[in-house]
Amino acid sequence: MEEEPGIHFIESGFEIIDEVIKWCQNEDMYLWLDLHGAPGGQTGANIDDSIDDVPRLLLDADSFEKGLALWEEIAKRYASFEVIAGYDLLNEPIRTADPDRHYSDCEFLVPELIRFYEEAIQRIRQHDSNHCISIEGHHWATDTRVFDRQYDSNWVIHFHRYWDAPFIDIFEPFLALSEKFQVPLWLGETGENRLEWFAAVTGICDQNKISYHFWPYKKMGNDNCSVEIKRPNHWDDFIAYSKGGKKIPYQAALKLFNEYLRLIKTDHAILHDEVDQAILRNGTYRLNGINFDGHTILQNELNNESRMETYALSNAGSIQYLKPNFNATKLCLVGKSNHIPAELAINGKGHLIKTNQFTLEITFEPKERGQIVDVENKGQFPIQLDALTWIKGESN
Repeated sequence: MEEEPGIHFIESGFEIIDEVIKWCQNEDMYLWLDLHGAPGGQTGANIDDSIDDVPRLLLDADSFEKGLALWEEIAKRYASFEVIAGYDLLNEPIRTADPDRHYSDCEFLVPELIRFYEEAIQRIRQHDSNHCISIEGHHWATDTRVFDRQYDSNWVIHFHRYWDAPFIDIFEPFLALSEKFQVPLWLGETGENRLEWFAAVTGICDQNKISYHFWPYKKMGNDNCSVEIKRPNHWDDFIAYSKGGKKIPYQAALKLFNEYLRLIKTDHAILHDEVDQAILRNGTYRLNGINFDGHTILQNELNNESRMETYALSNAGSIQYLKPNFNATKLCLVGKSNHIPAELAINGKGHLIKTNQFTLEITFEPKERGQIVDVENKGQFPIQLDALTWIKGESN
């Protein structure tokens, strides 16, 4: 849409959507249309192109009408397209206040957000009764307050989770809403974390029938996504310029971005199968040794300082794996401290550890479900753990 006042569509923009639809049809994939940058901005942060970090979609009458008109036009054009799974009305609306970034408090806009949802659905349903509607809460799609009504007969509660510890309690408010309104849950964005975290989150989702998508699928210079884009030469010069540094000559910039377009192709990228294995929980993957996913691990005398990152096994601990049809074949102690114990006892049998590495791997025979492996520290110092993980073996 043109940014000038009034409703003026740009046909070349719809041609891009049409092209993506063809790609998805060819690859037998469903497509969700997500309004990530609404007219005026729905979030008030850098993810929505808002001018002054204020969600003006919900403040400015012209922007509000533009957003509604856009969804109505999309519904007119794409009502019969089965490859489109549905419409995500707004991505992460109304960010949190952040004094450090001079982000003001926009909580007062929540009623306007609800009004936008209701009116957008009404506009869409005048032309399209086929597609599912996705509704996200505010505060980066984490708050539940907009879910106070039955929005439609075909909709999904859409939420995001990134840095929370992967326990069932971070899902419980949404599970309660799903039960209340009898609608499915979609964890539409998650990721940007450790592989053990990935496997924990998807385990909880699978157990509770929550659909999920990891973000991003591709990322530059980062190995915790499925596809890693190699960093072009002189990319740091561009980053420095974007932060007010030395200007890059035109020809150098053109060469840099052409190189980026070459490297972004999957044929030139680095594929991380270990990420897919952790997300899909197949092959070999690791689980953190904390009390989620049906495991009770190191339940005795375990000092869990941050619930996710740091553990101290002072004298003894017990491991009891309770998950059905799961065989653990190896226990990994990943240390954060130089104080590596001289000796550990596994089920009363001492094993002399001779290593300067922080990772100690102890292999043992798979036990039957519910049996306990006792770990006792015979050294002078506690074991400082960065992660205590199962390495999954063959599943029965």
